[in-house]
Formats: sequence, C-alpha cells, structure tokens
Amino acid sequence: MATDRKQKSIGKNVIWNGILSLSSILFPIITFPYITRVLGVETNGAISFATSVVNYFALFATLGLSSYGVKACAQVKDDRNQLSKVTQELLMISSIAAIIVLVVLYLSLWFVPQFKSYRSLMMVYSVNIVLNVLGMNWMYQGIEKYKYITTRSIAFKIISIVLMFLFVKKPSDGVIYAIISVFAVSAGNILNIIYSHNYISFKRYNEYSFKRHLKPIFILFATKYSLQGTTQGRYLTGGVPPVRFSM
Repeated sequence: MATDRKQKSIGKNVIWNGILSLSSILFPIITFPYITRVLGVETNGAISFATSVVNYFALFATLGLSSYGVKACAQVKDDRNQLSKVTQELLMISSIAAIIVLVVLYLSLWFVPQFKSYRSLMMVYSVNIVLNVLGMNWMYQGIEKYKYITTRSIAFKIISIVLMFLFVKKPSDGVIYAIISVFAVSAGNILNIIYSHNYISFKRYNEYSFKRHLKPIFILFATKYSLQGTTQGRYLTGGVPPVRFSM
C-alpha cells in the first residue's frame, strides 16, 4: 500500500515537473517575437550581455545548492525539526556566498569600464541573486511540492507576459523589461519565503553542522561551473555596442 502511494506520488511529481518544463519552452516562444521587434537589436544585445554577466556571478552565489539542497532536504523531509535545521544551515552558507558575490558585482559595476553602460540593467538583474538564495526552491523540491512550484511559476509567468505587452513598447524600455523579467522569477521566491513557515521553523539551534555540507556543495559547484561557467564567462571578455538606460 505504501509502495503504491509512493509510486503515485512519483508519477504526479513527474507530470507536474513536465508541465513546468513545457511552460519554460512555451512562454519564451510567445514573448520572443514581440520583445525582439519592439526592443530592437541593440537593446536585446545589452540585455543578453547584462543577464549573462549577472548569471555568471549567480553561479558563485548559489554554489551547488540547486542539486545538493534537494537531496539534503529530501533525506529529512519527514522530520520538521531536522528539515528546519538543514534548511537554515544551507541558507546561511548560501547567504554568505551571495553577500560576497554582490559586493564583488557592485564594485565591478563602478570600476570595470565595460560594465558602465549596462549598470542599470545589471543592478535590476542582481535582485535575482538575492531572492534566488532566499527563495529556497531546493527545499520545496526536496519535500516534493512540485504542484505548488509549477502553479506558482506559471501564474507569475502569465502575469509577466501581460505586463510585457502593456509596458514594453520601445527600445528605451529595456530596464522596464528587465524589471518584469525579475518579477517573473523573483515573485515566486518571495512567495516561497512567506509560505516556508508551513514546512519549517526558523528557531535558533544551539549547534549547526556546516562542515557536513561544504564538501558536497563545492564538488557540485565545480561540476556546474565546468559546464556553465566557461560559456557565460566569455561574456566578461566580450561585449556588445554600448547602450544607455535610465532608471
């Protein structure tokens, strides 16, 4: 009986995850032609450059938590106390990494000449770094809340599409587009924070075990960086024609 329930749960998770993956393909297909036309080549190039650089920094902020956090939380999902402790430990590790990354990023925006023209866009997209860390998507995946993850994600994507068609009308609307893009991702992370008390508590523990997480996190980070870092890193030495935006 327990095996049947587990198999049904796995089946539902696969379906919800499939719907989420499908939405990640369909929504860009809907928005891409419009955004390409109204923003133009120059603005789209600036947005691609800004997002690539910020995503490169985000690799160091999230470390290997997108994979390790899911596994670590899944192992203790039936024990609220242990789940809370593990989540707090991982949050503290990723928060320290995010603070360091943001300091380096913001210093770069003022001291790296190539970034000057993209400062407004990068500052907007950097919000994703903070909220991706605090959003704890890995915890929700670990406790198998895939229905919640999928419905939340699709709802905010639909809202963001409506906002794009309403407010992004010309090439100078690049920052507006960036804000809406950040909303599409980060609004869900804010909701994650609000609803997290249903699954974990934030009481302080006398002892935390950070060391047990560090080795697997850095191994996964090294693997992830080797796959993504080289591709995104090339944007740091490349670039697109400068374009200025105002906030």
